[in-house]
Amino acid sequence: MLCGVKFNLDYSAINQLLKNQNIEFKSLVNLETSEVDRTRIWTDRGMTILIKSPGYGIIKGSLHKFKNGGRHNYDDFRWCQVFQAMDDLSETLGLNVRHLKLINLEWGVNIKTEIPPKEILTGLVMHKKKRFEKMYVSPGTHYVCTHSQVSIKIYDKGSQNRLAENIMRIEMAANRSVYINNLGITTPNDLKHQDIRVNLQNSLLYGGWGDLLLIEPSLIHYCHLNKQVPKRISKWVNPIYWLESENYTRCYQRKEYDEFRLLNGFDTKEKISQAILDKYREL
Repeated sequence: MLCGVKFNLDYSAINQLLKNQNIEFKSLVNLETSEVDRTRIWTDRGMTILIKSPGYGIIKGSLHKFKNGGRHNYDDFRWCQVFQAMDDLSETLGLNVRHLKLINLEWGVNIKTEIPPKEILTGLVMHKKKRFEKMYVSPGTHYVCTHSQVSIKIYDKGSQNRLAENIMRIEMAANRSVYINNLGITTPNDLKHQDIRVNLQNSLLYGGWGDLLLIEPSLIHYCHLNKQVPKRISKWVNPIYWLESENYTRCYQRKEYDEFRLLNGFDTKEKISQAILDKYREL
């Protein structure tokens, strides 16, 4: 469920960490000038501490990877495991991370798809009114749409980890703490509450996946006796048409497009919505 986290460290927390003799901090050295960077760094199993001054520091990384010894995050990460990972991290640091203020948070699910995720990813056009951008990550490609407060990222998790299964990752990341604050989250301890976890679920299912425009993968090969249908389809399968249309035209055509595809059995988006919901219920 959860993946990336970023905690704020205040003076008290930093002082507690610096006194912990089990934590060995390191600093970067400029090889040309021999100047030592004052930032203190600690890393372990996908988590990193950065202390830049006595009053400012952060803990960031993937709790999911931390749970797996820093190796991977392609398996399911259940809520009970999330809290166990936080408790294990707390024990390692000698600091209760459950009560630290969250600055950023990433949450999402890995779902299995009937068709290769690549066929779905290439059909991603926009989220709300903003287009998806490609981020090339070896191996594979991430499709990302970034807004001022939140980003949505979708990619082929199976290919990324060289797995034989069709596994697609759908996740959201708060770019500003105000976004998760509005969901009722200030510290990880807030995630104990079921209604808060439902807020995260709904933000991904409806505000994330539900608000994006997906070109149905198999629609381009659809044949219809009505000569007007191919003309409409040729517009709908063209990302440029959607991106360059005026808002009124796009809204009208999207309604027509959704009605047509559902009437004719093109329901990839709805199947994925159900897969997201089913996965949440498992977690």
